[in-house]
Amino acid sequence: MRSLGRESGVEFMRAKGVLDPARIRVENVEILVSGQLRHDHYEPRLRSEIVAGDEQRKIETATVCVNEAANGWQLLPD
Repeated sequence: MRSLGRESGVEFMRAKGVLDPARIRVENVEILVSGQLRHDHYEPRLRSEIVAGDEQRKIETATVCVNEAANGWQLLPD
């Protein structure tokens, strides 16, 4: 929101009850299945826990596309 609406955009979203993105994190990532696509691209199916604030938790399962970069793994766009 800062990039779209600067600080006023962030304050607007907070007033609407939207949680600050800095308080959302991903925990307990588990690779369920992984397959190599082409080159150094992989397509793992992941299960992770999305934690918002102090109490809101949700388990998500998704298939993503990643490759190995100099700093570790990099998520690729769909």
